Amino acid sequence: MEFPVFTAVFAAVLIILQQILMLSVGLHRAATLRGVGVGDDATLLRKQRRHGNLSENSAILIILIGLLELTGASASAVLAFAALFLGGRVFHAIGFSFDAGASGTSLFAPPAIMRALGAFATGLGGIAAAGYVLWLNWPSFAAVF
Repeated sequence: MEFPVFTAVFAAVLIILQQILMLSVGLHRAATLRGVGVGDDATLLRKQRRHGNLSENSAILIILIGLLELTGASASAVLAFAALFLGGRVFHAIGFSFDAGASGTSLFAPPAIMRALGAFATGLGGIAAAGYVLWLNWPSFAAVF
């Protein structure tokens, strides 16, 4: 079994993005002297959710991409699923960085479109990777029964 190099790089890039978003929240908290909660600070809430949304989605996808790589998927498939997910997370974070991307007041504002595309790419990347893992491993799984 070979070391999952693509998964390691994917995880490294995601943790860098995660730390950038976490730093954004921390700096905002320091600047506004708000240690806990968000109060009525919509900007802090947006930054906190941008960071949290990445956290909620990344761990399971890193595991899935690693399993995909370890079960013998082609490097191009692993890279495609990881790139789709990562691109989606970057688009979502950028779109969510602006009021127009978070408020829902204008569905056609560029930040709202970026956020929607990011969410779509994230979901598509995860579902496609999961489907591919199931397809690759179904014969072994079905043989047990």
